[in-house]
Amino acid sequence: MLRRFQGNLNIFIRRSYASIFSSNKLLIKFNKLLLDLCLSALGYGNWRGMKESGEEFFIKKYLSNQPINLCLDVGANIGNYSKILLEETNSKVISFEPLPFVFKKLSDTLSDYSDRTTLVNKGISNKSETLKIHYNEYLPSHASFVKESNHLEHVQNNETLEIEATSIDDFCREKSDY
Repeated sequence: MLRRFQGNLNIFIRRSYASIFSSNKLLIKFNKLLLDLCLSALGYGNWRGMKESGEEFFIKKYLSNQPINLCLDVGANIGNYSKILLEETNSKVISFEPLPFVFKKLSDTLSDYSDRTTLVNKGISNKSETLKIHYNEYLPSHASFVKESNHLEHVQNNETLEIEATSIDDFCREKSDY
């Protein structure tokens, strides 16, 4: 009963919000700003480099002296994050990159670490499926399954490609040696 009430309330709020905020140009601009802020809070567009983000510091300071067996790099791009993990730890790394032309560069970047890497030319989703990925050939690091990421000022994913995605669960079931 409570779930049904929550579902009906959710529908009511969505419809009310849409009717109020979708017809006025000023409110539409406000919604786009709100979307931009929400996407930023989810991590879109916040990355400028591993030093600035603190990721490199975290790996060197905290992970390098830990007995880590396995790391996953989801959306590995050309492999810079995977490479730092491989250089600074003794971990094996599984790198997932769905875009074929970027996957080739990932393979080249990590070729010296073939004994500790598994490269997977798939995206990650909540289930194994074919998905559309939106990307820009010149800025593939902005690629996203979420078309609305184009609302971000710095994202211009003008190309689309159907790619295979897998869930982490399905991947682990297929690769029982992990």
